Amino acid sequence: MKVRHRDHLVNKFYEQLFCGPDSPLRQEFVRQNRELSPSLNKLAMMAVELATNEPLATIARRAAAVPYERHGMHLFGSGYFSTVVRQDDEVLKIHRNSAHQDRQQNETVVKAMAAGQELVRQYIGSFALTQRFSIEPHPLRPDVQVIMARQPFVAGLHGVDLKRLESLSPMAMGQLRDFCAGARAMVDEKRFVPDLAGDGNLGFDAEDRLCLVDTVPLMLAGGPDTRPETSQAPAAQSLSRLALLEAATTGQ
Repeated sequence: MKVRHRDHLVNKFYEQLFCGPDSPLRQEFVRQNRELSPSLNKLAMMAVELATNEPLATIARRAAAVPYERHGMHLFGSGYFSTVVRQDDEVLKIHRNSAHQDRQQNETVVKAMAAGQELVRQYIGSFALTQRFSIEPHPLRPDVQVIMARQPFVAGLHGVDLKRLESLSPMAMGQLRDFCAGARAMVDEKRFVPDLAGDGNLGFDAEDRLCLVDTVPLMLAGGPDTRPETSQAPAAQSLSRLALLEAATTGQ
């Protein structure tokens, strides 16, 4: 199996495993798989069914967490690109595909991530929780170098719930409107969208401060290709969620 196909299957397995059966990316995944060979398509769908079928998914999530727990870390979950763990007061995002790339390729990706984060900060400002990007040994496999993103752990962080926005304070609603305005400007001017594909990527901390925890933006169709591993499915989903937030915060 080619590396890119293998990585695609691994990424989708983890995304489905931790997002659950109602993940909005599932239909996009099914559509993409029609372009694969029949054998790869069958293997991909088997992986999705395993990841979304309880209690097998519960067993799989537990099995994935145990190795990290043995190293003093807590497995938060996984997105399309990375596995997320907590170590003391820090959150580590381990970019899985980088384990199959050479040092030069990873350095290129790190530079692109840092540039993307700077772009987000230009448009969204203090809402973006800064990440530090580096190339270092995998926590479970010291012989393998991976891209790691580190950021402070935010206590009490809870994702923005579109169904309960009416319960937010005026200050919180004001922050959401400001966030949407900055994000929309970035979409219109740069063809990049904040990563809102994960349910917890945008949330409020214990003091009602809005935080975007994944500060690497996603490229939309027609934008410059500065992130080699960009997938259009998370980008499209992020744009859809931004539109829902805009409508909910403006009453339209």
